[in-house]
Amino acid sequence: MRLDQAKNLMLNDKLWKIPPTLERSVLFTNEGKTNLEERKKELRENIRTIGKERSKLEETKKNLEREKGILIKAHKEALAECEEIYQLKFGERIPQEILDGLEPTQKLKSLQREFEKEEKLSVRKLKEAEEQLKTTMKTLLEAREKNTAIINYITKKGNEQLKLNKVLDSTINNITVGLN
Repeated sequence: MRLDQAKNLMLNDKLWKIPPTLERSVLFTNEGKTNLEERKKELRENIRTIGKERSKLEETKKNLEREKGILIKAHKEALAECEEIYQLKFGERIPQEILDGLEPTQKLKSLQREFEKEEKLSVRKLKEAEEQLKTTMKTLLEAREKNTAIINYITKKGNEQLKLNKVLDSTINNITVGLN
C-alpha cells in the first residue's frame, strides 16, 4: 500500500483500517490509475510546450514592440521634416479656426463687390450676345428662304423661256418650210 492509498484508511483505535463505506472516497483500479498518470504526464508536457510557445510569442511581441517603437520614431521624424519643409516653402501654418474667424478686409470686400459687378455685367453681355445671335440667325434664315424663292422663280422663268424658244423655233421652221 502506498501513501496516497493510506489516506483513505481510517484511524480506528490506533489501527488503520479501510472504512466501512466508501462514500467519501475515490477508488481507482490499477489501469485507471495508470491512465490518470499518463494523462498527468501528457498535461505536464502540454504545459511545458505551451510555456515554450508562450515565451517565443512574448519574445516575438517584444521584437514587434521594438520595431513599432522604431517605426513610430521614424514617422515622427518624417512628419517633423515635412513640417520644416512646409514652413520653408510657405511659412507658418494658420489653423482653420483662425481663418474662419477672420473678417474680410475693406480691400477684399471692395474687390468682391467689383467682381460681382463684373460678373453681372458679363452675364448681361452674354445674354445680349445670345439674343443678337438669335436675331441674326433668324435674319439669315429669312434671307436664305428669299434667295431660294428667287432661285426657284428664276429657274421657272428660265424653263418657260426655253419652252417659248422651242415653240418659236418650231414656228419659224414651219414658216420657212411653207415658203420654200
